[in-house]
This record gives sequence, C-alpha cells and structure tokens, in this order.
Amino acid sequence: MTHITPSVVKKRLGRVIAYNTAFSFLPGVSVPGAVFLSQSIYWSKNSASESRDGWFYKKQCGDDSWEEETGLSIKQQVSARAVLVKLGVLEEKRRNVPAKLWYRVNYDRLLELQEDSSPLKCKKNKCGSSVIENIVGRLIAYYPDFTLLPGVSVCCAIFLSQAFYWSDNLIAKNRGGWFYKKQRGEDSWESETGLSPKQQASARKLLVKLGILTEKRIGVPATVWYRVDCERLLELLVEHVEVKDSSKYRSSQFHPLGESDLPFGESGLPYSQSDKPNSTSQNRQKGKSITESTSKITSEITAKNNCEPVVKNKFSVPSKQQLYADAIRRGEKKADNNAKQYGDTTAGEPAIAVMRECINKRNIGVG
Repeated sequence: MTHITPSVVKKRLGRVIAYNTAFSFLPGVSVPGAVFLSQSIYWSKNSASESRDGWFYKKQCGDDSWEEETGLSIKQQVSARAVLVKLGVLEEKRRNVPAKLWYRVNYDRLLELQEDSSPLKCKKNKCGSSVIENIVGRLIAYYPDFTLLPGVSVCCAIFLSQAFYWSDNLIAKNRGGWFYKKQRGEDSWESETGLSPKQQASARKLLVKLGILTEKRIGVPATVWYRVDCERLLELLVEHVEVKDSSKYRSSQFHPLGESDLPFGESGLPYSQSDKPNSTSQNRQKGKSITESTSKITSEITAKNNCEPVVKNKFSVPSKQQLYADAIRRGEKKADNNAKQYGDTTAGEPAIAVMRECINKRNIGVG
C-alpha cells in the first residue's frame, strides 16, 4: 500500500491563504477576525484595488466570496467586521444599485495599534507605499478547505494547518512525522496560531476524535508530541471536499517561511471595470447573503448627493423616468433610516439582530 505523505495531501487541497498570527493579538480581535483582516490585506495589495485607493468588493457567500476564501460563516464575518470597524482598522461603504459593500484597510490605524500590541512590531520610518511590508508578524499557511471537514471550525482548521506544516518538517519526517510543541511561550501553538490554550484543547480533542491527529506523552515531566495521520486526512478530504479547478488559483498569496512546496492559490478573480465603486453596473451577486438581501430594500446612502430632484406637474401623468427617480428617493430614505439602525451605530450581536429583523419582515431568505 502506498504511503500517504503531506505532499500527496496538498495536491487534494484548494487555495491556501496567508494568515498573520499577529492580528489575533489586536485588542478584541479573535482568530476569525485575524483571518478576515489577513485576507483583506491580501486584497488591498491587488493592483485593481490600488487603482481604487485601496477599495475592494467581496460578497459574503458564493464563488470568490469571504466564505469560500476564508471558511468564515456569515455570522463570523459580521462579528469580525464589527470589531475591525470599531478599531478603525477596516473601512466600509456601500456603492451602486443594488448596494454592494466595499472594504478598505486603514494602514495608518493598524500601525498605531501595533505600538500597543507587543506581538506586533513595526519597522520605524518605513511608512508610505511600502506600509504593508512594515506589518511584521508570523505568516502561516491556512487551508480553508479544512473547515469543510465534519465539525471543524476556523480555529480548528488553523490548528490543523499548522500541525500539517510541522508534520512536513524534515526533522519530523525523520521521526516518523512526530513533532513537539508547547501551548504557550516562544515557538508555541499560541505564538504561531494565536489560539488560546482552551481553543487549542478544543481543536485537539476534535482532531483526535476524527482520527486526524495522534498524540502521545514522552519524558519526565511529560511533553505532548503530535503526528498528523495523512492517510486519514486524505480520506476525509475525498469524502467531504469537492475537487476545485486548480487553474483558477494562478498566483500564490502566501510566501512560505521556509522550504515548502505549498500549492499556489489566489483568492478570486480580477475585478472587471464595471465593478469599480464609481460604476453604474447593476449586476447582482450570485446567491443571497445578508448584504445582498439588505440591498434589496436599500440603495446607496451616498448616492443622495448625486440624485437630482424631480419636479412633477400636478396635472400631468408622471413619466417612467420620474417614477424611477421617485422610487430611488424612497429607497434612499429607507436606506438612511436603516443605516441609523444598522452599520453606523451598532456592531456585533445588535447589528445581527437588526439585520435579521429587517430580513424577516420582508420574508427574504439568506442563501
């Protein structure tokens, strides 16, 4: 029987994204939030985004979405956005009709927060066009496909991704795949993944139950050693993860920290000209999301400045253009009221509750 190695498993995996562990140490930012911010930074480096002053668009679910690229559920996305917006690290705005949510990373604010977060370090006097390179932290290869395995959360997938990395280490290979790592301190699970000891224990328990991770205690005092069962991992991937077109991922967003044959992966396709924020395109997203559902009852808040008032003759039949303009104004009015209740003044669970209430009132399902 052929021995299954990490290299064989990698061929079955899809995209790999660069997760910056340092972001999980920002105040109030969870591991899913750090994943969201890491992927936001990747997209902010896109040439199309740079031509739009850093703004980029991404839907919540479906092809080339936050969910597909990061493994984050819609609820986790909303929670992460709320925290990052509150910190001032992430900026949002709605554009076009129907409204689409656009994002931009505030690097000045991110560098400010680095001074207060010890795991984050910044090179002095290096701000400007190369500001992204100043955000120094441990980058690890995160495989979102792991979140498709039964019961595996984003935190668990982060743990498995790093365990998978260490199992492919040359020293570990010489020990039959076994490696040692402590919970806290330098070069620990916590410093490498941002996971707390409680999150680590939860991830380990599930992975052991699935048969993916094997543990043993050696020495006095006992230390925990780990090994990834690549054969079992490949078996679960074949069973639960659909094979993706590898040609879609043309360039890697991850630069390995050492020798590794990590698969290339690009999160999504380049934007077309019609997707720019100042475009009048009205193409709808594929599938439904909270953003899309809400956009059906709202229009762009900032479009109010560009809308000319329509003066109607009291005794004349309104034209189609007048009726359309009236509908737009009514939509904008609703958008103003909706924005006051959600997005601008609320965050986290209250924002989710408001969204659900709006969606339920209009019997709109979230895909």
